[in-house]
Amino acid sequence: MAKNFTQTSPLAVKMRPRSPILVSSIDMPRFMEVSRTKGSFGFGHFKVHGRNVLSFRLQSGGAQIYWLADAADRRAWAAIDAIKKGEAGFVLMQGIDAVFLPWEFSKGRDSIDAIRSESLSHPGGLSDAASVLANSGIVQRFASTDIAGIELSYVHVNLLSFDSSQAALYELQQKSTVRQREGYHSVFDAELCSTETVH
Repeated sequence: MAKNFTQTSPLAVKMRPRSPILVSSIDMPRFMEVSRTKGSFGFGHFKVHGRNVLSFRLQSGGAQIYWLADAADRRAWAAIDAIKKGEAGFVLMQGIDAVFLPWEFSKGRDSIDAIRSESLSHPGGLSDAASVLANSGIVQRFASTDIAGIELSYVHVNLLSFDSSQAALYELQQKSTVRQREGYHSVFDAELCSTETVH
């Protein structure tokens, strides 16, 4: 939640306290090289061995970051519902470098709810379909741009974790303390701008 990052990022202070924050480790130099243009965020899904896998997809310029989750996991749907209330944040990090990206979510056409009841009522409960997909390389191989005229040059895939925010927060606070001693004001040295949202 955004309230957990207010001591680390001034951008988090401007957000609603309970807004979701998605965390990812990335290849920071590659991301920063291609990400300084238009952005988009949306939801999608894949079918893996008869199971639905949800995708949360952030694109900034030619970089696309995916978070995958089992569509039978009620926590993933709760995250979607929370984001649809208007905003989310993204913490992208590598080593001592991190970027905090606040995102305002525009309401628009969204078809992700079409698979909700089917996914939540799937017999057998949760599966490893999201993990299988994340490790397969298929998402990276077949990812396509959400922004007209901008080709993808970096695609990174994660599993959506519901326990990683506290660990990421602790790590960022430690880095922030070290960097303040070195004369830096924040580990969040860059803010990315979004100009359009797709669903």
